[in-house]
Amino acid sequence: MLTIHMMVALLVVLVNCTILFVVLKFYPPNTRFVGTFMFDNCKLISAINSALHMGLNMISTFFLGAGNFCMQILVAPSRKEIDKAHSKGISLEIGVPSIKNLPHIRRRRRVLWGLLGLMSSLLHLFWNSVIFTSIPITAIPRAIATNDFLVVRDNWTTSDPLGHFSWWKAAPGYGDAALNKSLIYSLETSAPTFTRLNTQDCIARSIDPLNATSSLIVVARNISSQMNNGSSLIDGWVSTWQPWTWSTSWICSAVSSSKYCNAEFASTFADHWEITSPGVHIVEVDYCLASDEADNEQRCGLHYSALILAFVCFFTFLSSLFTAFTWLQYRREVKSPENKEHAKTMVTMGDLVHSFLSEPSNLTRDESNRVTPKSSFVEMKLGKWQPRKSVAWYKAINRWVLALSGLSFFVGLLVPAIPLAFSFEHLRSVGLDMSFTGVWKQGFKVQGAATTTQLGHSDSVGTSWSNILANISIANSPQLMISVLYLFYNNILTRQLIADEWIRFLRKDGKKPLRVSSPIGMQRSSYFLSLPWKYSGPLMVSTILLHWLISQSIFLVQSSAFGPGAKGVRLPEYDISARGYSPFGAILAIAFGGLLVLAIMVNSIWRRYRNIPPGFQLMGFNSSAIRAMCERPENDSDAHLFPISIGIMCDKRDGTPGSANRLGFSTDIDLIQPPKSDTEYLIPVFAGSKDKRLFFY
Repeated sequence: MLTIHMMVALLVVLVNCTILFVVLKFYPPNTRFVGTFMFDNCKLISAINSALHMGLNMISTFFLGAGNFCMQILVAPSRKEIDKAHSKGISLEIGVPSIKNLPHIRRRRRVLWGLLGLMSSLLHLFWNSVIFTSIPITAIPRAIATNDFLVVRDNWTTSDPLGHFSWWKAAPGYGDAALNKSLIYSLETSAPTFTRLNTQDCIARSIDPLNATSSLIVVARNISSQMNNGSSLIDGWVSTWQPWTWSTSWICSAVSSSKYCNAEFASTFADHWEITSPGVHIVEVDYCLASDEADNEQRCGLHYSALILAFVCFFTFLSSLFTAFTWLQYRREVKSPENKEHAKTMVTMGDLVHSFLSEPSNLTRDESNRVTPKSSFVEMKLGKWQPRKSVAWYKAINRWVLALSGLSFFVGLLVPAIPLAFSFEHLRSVGLDMSFTGVWKQGFKVQGAATTTQLGHSDSVGTSWSNILANISIANSPQLMISVLYLFYNNILTRQLIADEWIRFLRKDGKKPLRVSSPIGMQRSSYFLSLPWKYSGPLMVSTILLHWLISQSIFLVQSSAFGPGAKGVRLPEYDISARGYSPFGAILAIAFGGLLVLAIMVNSIWRRYRNIPPGFQLMGFNSSAIRAMCERPENDSDAHLFPISIGIMCDKRDGTPGSANRLGFSTDIDLIQPPKSDTEYLIPVFAGSKDKRLFFY
């Protein structure tokens, strides 16, 4: 399995680097390190983008799964480290991803474990934003002109009225684009070719920023050039200079400055349309002059970030090197001719059972001077076997692990739910339809440009590559949180299933070979991803789907600006990056995440371990419990190679009273006898148990 994971990691690196070289050659990036694959129909681009992101999430899940597998191997202690911990009365955890083991393993493995974790975190923040789409936005020049501008015909380019207006300032952050007034001034010479629109048609053509593509001159009814200091230009701007959140607010400016300006609201005043302008108080709109239109539906773009792709290539390369190093180290341990069982890491419960059965612990301590064992340490003591009819699966989880996991699940669902609830209230307050039907109709559609209250605030909007990185980091932070929650989820399932495998050795038909990481003889190989396929398969698919839903919920929003009209050319200087989100996607992501949490809660409560004493289920991943249960009879030296089970052994090696009735692993035919209820045996007991007859943790 480790070899397969290493090959997967190296293959992903090879694919990433190949893609990087190909796209740099055939789709070179611009000054913002953004490359463009194509501009085409928005539905087609959206479908391609969804498919590519599903592929990205699959690749990243497999790659990061390989890293997690290596981290679990690295944090697994060796036999030598386990014996050292036992001499101090400390028990380590076997077969589970355990932070508890970190202080007791070699420093080199700790460093490697930390580096792999760091690489995974960084990749989660950026991998999903390698590919993204852009919303087509037309850089629309708009002018408010006096009622006699067609007659006066003063030359706007020569007189530069905007430059003389004290209130008019170029929008910051756009460089040379902000100083270019020619798009506005050219409207004067083009006006005779424009189409005249009444106020209703003018509003209808301008109200949707996604589909508004015409240059526009709004003609005032109540203001002449003489009333405007001799100039026929009252005001002018290019639409993309405004923050997207209020890109249509100028239409409703005289009526409301807080209510979202959509078609339904604007229809209430379309017959008597008034707008505000900094130079005058109120402008009564007489009519509009508009240029020809373009079809923005055919202008959606599919892009990649060269900087992010290079970043991903670099860190996947580093991570694959750490994976390969882990593979080499483990290979050396397995093939080491001397002392290999003491150097090899105990990845699975079967590994440690194999180790203690093949070479029983010779750990002896002076009873009068021994170190007081920790509460989780297990020793064999004389006590009654008192099984319960059933024990819930959730009791296979240490109370601290269970509490931390529950808190993480709760916070993981609460954090996105709170801002979603506030955004719903805000969107409803500004007039948007946030009913179930309304949200369903929106689907995964990017409402960021059309209903721009769903974009980040203006301070998150910008044109520089650093702004793209900042927005990507914030947009992808939920991906990192989901990965952390996955680790808790996987940890819970792993502990429960190891406990189940441990308890199965107690059954009458429970005699079976050990499941180990490097099988020999009749032994079985370990599970893929540490879990049986019936668990790891659905968990992997669910993780991929959840990552994809998150990627459709909050994301980088990039605009691609075009000039007005059907022949409008690309104007990259007006491109903008921001964060956007889809309420529909967020609801699905939270609902699906909640369903996964509910599933593991139901599984943990409904599933039961049968006929075991309380606490016995916690011993399957406890190193001291495994050691205590592996004190096999002397004549059973090859037990680790054959099917074994847990039962009552007859072993009189030391001649002490009660030693003939010991619970443990063996292949002995007398082991068919299961332990009897309320009968005294030497049984494993937690050091923290107040009543030594009970299994208590």
